Amino acid sequence: MVLSQKKSIQKKLLAATSMLLVACIMLISASYAWFTLSTAPEIKGITTTIGANGNLEIALADESTWADPDGTVKTTVGSSLIDGLSADAVKAINITWGNLIDVSSGYGLNGISLLPSRLNVDGSERDWTVSSLPLKRPIYGADGRVEDLKETVYAQYNGTDYLVSDANGVRIIGSASGMTDRQLAYRSAKVALANAIADAKAAAKLSLEANGTALANIVVQKAVTDNPTYTQTEVGVIKNVLTGVSTAQSKMETAWEAAVISYAASKAGENIEGLGTEEAYLAFKAKMEAKSYTVADGTLTVDGVSMALPGDFATYYTKIQEIKTNIGRATTAVTALESKDSITWDELRTALDYIVNANVVTVNGLTSNEITANISKLFSAVAGGSGIQVEMPSGAGVYADIADFCGNYTASVTLKNIKYGDIEVAGDEGIPATMKTVSSVTPAYFVAANNVVTDALAPAGTGAANNKLSDMFGYTLDYYMRTNAANANLLLQVNEAQRIYSDSTNEDTMGGGSNMTFTASGDFTTTQVLQLMGAIRVVFMSPTEGGGGSVLAVAKLDTENADVAGSIVKADLKLCEYSVDTTNGNILNVGNFKTSQAITALTQNQAMKLSTLVYLDGDTVTNAMVANAAKSMTGTLNLQFTTDQKLVPMDDTALKGVTTTKKEEENQGQ
Repeated sequence: MVLSQKKSIQKKLLAATSMLLVACIMLISASYAWFTLSTAPEIKGITTTIGANGNLEIALADESTWADPDGTVKTTVGSSLIDGLSADAVKAINITWGNLIDVSSGYGLNGISLLPSRLNVDGSERDWTVSSLPLKRPIYGADGRVEDLKETVYAQYNGTDYLVSDANGVRIIGSASGMTDRQLAYRSAKVALANAIADAKAAAKLSLEANGTALANIVVQKAVTDNPTYTQTEVGVIKNVLTGVSTAQSKMETAWEAAVISYAASKAGENIEGLGTEEAYLAFKAKMEAKSYTVADGTLTVDGVSMALPGDFATYYTKIQEIKTNIGRATTAVTALESKDSITWDELRTALDYIVNANVVTVNGLTSNEITANISKLFSAVAGGSGIQVEMPSGAGVYADIADFCGNYTASVTLKNIKYGDIEVAGDEGIPATMKTVSSVTPAYFVAANNVVTDALAPAGTGAANNKLSDMFGYTLDYYMRTNAANANLLLQVNEAQRIYSDSTNEDTMGGGSNMTFTASGDFTTTQVLQLMGAIRVVFMSPTEGGGGSVLAVAKLDTENADVAGSIVKADLKLCEYSVDTTNGNILNVGNFKTSQAITALTQNQAMKLSTLVYLDGDTVTNAMVANAAKSMTGTLNLQFTTDQKLVPMDDTALKGVTTTKKEEENQGQ
């Protein structure tokens, strides 16, 4: 009976797997037809355009699509190249999938002047992160020297002015001289809160993705085996998990501190005794950032200033510290197992319960105590193709605690080598499963904290007149890339290339490659133009919430091989080696050009968020490079992309610009 049951399950699994493969093939075939007219994306201008190549698509981001590009970015009928379109019509087309984004008008890029600044970057080794306020601007002293560097803000063009805004898309980076340090701090701390929440959630998700398979196997083995034993392999898994969740917990502390800093800067915070003046608030902020504070009985004390914490901030603080304590207890428990060759479930769960409490976690809706009596449900899920769902509700350990604060997250895992008696549920090849948090906290604690800060309102004096940029230092372009090719890397396309067909003669589909072209102002010499062009930096980032992001690649202009035609100078943009000098203010240093122009790997059929930051490196600019005029030079940037995979679009002779004979047309129709 057992043998026949086993064979039946194996047959069902084989059938389900076969159907899954067929479904995948049909999906890929069906999807392919929609994504065939785009192979190399492109971006132009300061006055700027963005475009993509055959089966590599591009779309400009905006606030409505940023949270879920896969679900909200649409494919539409229309073209931004149609003559006579209004700026609003082109903007509407830009946020849909295509191979060209035109930002030459309507975004204010043709009205800005880039002043020297420094990249606001931090990190270690090659893992560098650009701040949510990505550039630092110079503050000059009475002797004319730069005495300090201050943060900048984002703004967007409304057709008349550049107004401070954090909305995604085309964003200008500058300073708003009408805004006080306290007003800027309120904004920057709110952004820091969003970034820290995203970082904590990302760290937990990354940890779950890396270790979820092993954790799920530990939990399920306990459910289907009476007395399972474990080895140092499982001990190593728990150690890796603790490293990941410790990072997440640290980011949660940062998020809590950012919420407090932002609230103290708010209009409500101005009424707190000891925080009423700009100077007092900035001193408070510095102490908070240095973690020089205490919390007791719902009151925060910072250098003699006592502040009653708003909302449930005190409760959040206590819970975050409890998570830290539990991680410490789990670390102590797992360290005690390092010398053992054979470990019992009870010994392992001493550490494991702090991370994933097996008594609370469910597998397809069943607790570990219910699975044995309902094992047929588990078999049916596997054989029927609905799969295995491992869920961690509130109270199920650290992973669930992080979700209570930051929101739910999911990881794909594989269950391997699981048996129930003599019946093999999952062999070496494994069964795909999903492991996810299902927090019952609504809204998540940090969402509630952000609501409190928002309701406290920005500090007094903020208004449209004060929120205009006074000086500008750079800009970012937020966009999405997508390809249906497997194992594809996104490349910077340096030379001019057709956006669809490599053999096309159609000028409308010809991309301009990646370069910048400048024209000097007044008596500015070609040598000065080339020197100033050499100080331009283009940083490609994997963006974080609110701005900034992880550095993927850095590019500079190849000024040594520039084309010079009278006063017009054109140079190719290429990826280069880079490093950050941590001994002198985290200065970005660029090196030789790279042989590979690969920016990042692309996931098949999944929209990838990217941000490109353009600025003038103040650590490189000298007085001799700058013209004796308001503007040294004006010009355009063009960015174009491709992949390292061969992308084959469907045939369209009209787009190729190729004529065919009647006989050739007949042959093509066969």
